[in-house]
Amino acid sequence: MSDPFVSVCGIDDPIQGQHLVELLTDAGIRARLLGTRHAALIGVAQNILGLKIEVPAADAERARELIDGFLNSEPADDHDPDVREPGATQPSPRSARLAAGCTFIVPGGSHFYARRPWTGLMIALGMVAAFAGMAGGHDVESTCAALAFAGLVGCDLVGGQRAVREVNRGGRGAPGGIARQLLVGLAMVALTGGLAYVVGTNLPPPRISPR
Repeated sequence: MSDPFVSVCGIDDPIQGQHLVELLTDAGIRARLLGTRHAALIGVAQNILGLKIEVPAADAERARELIDGFLNSEPADDHDPDVREPGATQPSPRSARLAAGCTFIVPGGSHFYARRPWTGLMIALGMVAAFAGMAGGHDVESTCAALAFAGLVGCDLVGGQRAVREVNRGGRGAPGGIARQLLVGLAMVALTGGLAYVVGTNLPPPRISPR
């Protein structure tokens, strides 16, 4: 007869619960996370519906020791997201809807909200340059600038959604260093500007109807 499973930990954070299950599994303990992990899908906050971690009864004592050690351990270094000081709080999760809204409020706003400030800065500078081109350019130049501006809005919107998912996956803070964020932002601006130039310079001129 197989060893029955018993509960060793109650928790209300599905991300932290999954980390604990992975910790126990890596230690050779069969563990499972029970409960509703997607409370938002049924219209309630994540902490309303509790979760619990179960392991075979024979491994319960060892599992509790591992869980207690994880939750009460000192951080290995200031950037280690998997261990925390007692009482330390996890970074608040980011909202995909708020990220999308920030795109249309502040240039690069979605990336600023998703803790990618340097990527957001590059996008914002690109949008400012595109707007200046729209205002001061003529015909083809203005068209290219308008396409670049629209493209950067799209980059901020889509890229911000991906950034939010990465931040929320594991509760991590701003991923990537300054150099990486700058490179991502510059790549977005360069690719969008190049594509806008190719498309804008190959558009047929507008037809003027004779009076």
